[in-house]
Amino acid sequence: MRPCATKKTVFLIAFAGIIIGGGIYGFRNLGAWLVVSDPLPSSLDVFFTLGGEDSRLVYSQELYARYPRAIWLISYPSAAISRALKKEGFDTSRIAVVDTCQNTRSEIAFLSQRLSLAFPHLFRPAALKAATTGDSDDSLKIGIISNWYHMRRIKVIVDRQLPKGAYSLYYLPASIATDPYRYSYKKWWRKKVVRSIVFLEWEKILLYLVRHV
Repeated sequence: MRPCATKKTVFLIAFAGIIIGGGIYGFRNLGAWLVVSDPLPSSLDVFFTLGGEDSRLVYSQELYARYPRAIWLISYPSAAISRALKKEGFDTSRIAVVDTCQNTRSEIAFLSQRLSLAFPHLFRPAALKAATTGDSDDSLKIGIISNWYHMRRIKVIVDRQLPKGAYSLYYLPASIATDPYRYSYKKWWRKKVVRSIVFLEWEKILLYLVRHV
């Protein structure tokens, strides 16, 4: 074999190895890429629980106790949940329920509207300037609660739908104590239910990007 042909063969083998290795790495991390998780902040002003599994509500109840000054917003199919929480001893004056959201986009639209109405000063040019220079004392701390597999799609939608303002966002997936699949993303392909979740989330993310870029 001629030297140039040998070099070409080696290059093709190396290139194929890189492609295959990259494909395997990407496939193994399809679940991990869906995870967006921030450490719990020292305080929260508002946290929003998106509709879905009960594990989100259970975890949110823990956060409600942890942050006694925070306003808790809940997306739930029935406003009657307020009565149930009140019976459990929760101070419902700090709880607001929206039962009209149909999907994640409408939930983030609700959050955007709620923040703009409740804290209009945070979205004014002066507040934005102060936030970018680090001189703002009015920065609102907002937590977003869902399950681990949902967080990346939420962030994609938030980045496009939530107006820029003097606030800090914290993505807080339900903890392992309340979400039995919290760490399943590490070996997501091993369980059928988790595989279905991961593929469905990727499908939804790609569809959203195609339609809303």
